Amino acid sequence: MISVIYGSKGTGKTKALIEKANNVVADSKGTVVYITDTREHMYDVKYQVRYIAAREYGIDTLPQLIGFIKGIIAGDHDIEYIFIDGAYRIARVDIADLKELFELMEDFDDIHFNVTISSDYDALPEYIKKYV
Repeated sequence: MISVIYGSKGTGKTKALIEKANNVVADSKGTVVYITDTREHMYDVKYQVRYIAAREYGIDTLPQLIGFIKGIIAGDHDIEYIFIDGAYRIARVDIADLKELFELMEDFDDIHFNVTISSDYDALPEYIKKYV
């Protein structure tokens, strides 16, 4: 399952994503992972959530991000939720170029993916709009 939180910069997407991650951790039977580019919000996320600052792992391209997510999933079969704050920012690509990431997320029916995207609804690519 994929869910997208969208809106222009400064509209509270990260705050909403953190709140969602913190809320699901209490009822989750599996691992909850939060991926973003920096440690900026590390202390806003409950300690039960596995917080990953992608830049610390040298991730700054889409293939690297996709490979990293695959590695996380391969290393922990109990993952129930993956939250990705600013996937295009982590991968340093335009929003329109995230199709491969969304295709990867579609392959994992048993993992709930939540992604933030800084964009107005009209500017979202069609393949993303169905997850809003």
